[in-house]
Amino acid sequence: LQAEKTPVRGAKLMLHQLASCRLTLSKLDAAFPDARYLVLYRQSLAEQFVSFESAKATKQFLVFDGQERRRARVVVDPQELRGYCDRLRASYREAISHPWLAGRAVLLSYEELTAEPEHWLGEHICPLLGIEPMPPKTYLHKQATEPLSQRVSNYNQVATLLHSPLCRQQHVWPWERQARRRAA
Repeated sequence: LQAEKTPVRGAKLMLHQLASCRLTLSKLDAAFPDARYLVLYRQSLAEQFVSFESAKATKQFLVFDGQERRRARVVVDPQELRGYCDRLRASYREAISHPWLAGRAVLLSYEELTAEPEHWLGEHICPLLGIEPMPPKTYLHKQATEPLSQRVSNYNQVATLLHSPLCRQQHVWPWERQARRRAA
């Protein structure tokens, strides 16, 4: 949407970048009270961590049509991974705790979006934005197509951690969680 020449536009906001700029979500809401949000997260924090480490190693953060994908095996430091997972989970919990997001945001995982892009666009994202559903299109290519075992040099030493619940996250809106408890 950021390339569209229409009133509906988009921007990608990374939580850690907002924090680095000392910009809170409340300040963002005050500046853009009519904004709509797509809160997108990775369920697999291990995949996200290894992907980021690979991108840093290859200095290739995006792959477009016609570009050759660079590959790098990375060494995973268990303590660094644990800290990364804890920080990321906490930042998403804080982000989705804002009650003003109710009715103004869609919360979904990267895994859900890539598995059913037409569904998420047609049933959730486009209706939130008040626009007609459109077919998904991208010029980007997924970089990490191999399993973690082929991308992590010390995989045998960290496999249990990489596949543990510590390296996973699943979020729901706090108000949905409360409604589910009341209904049970």
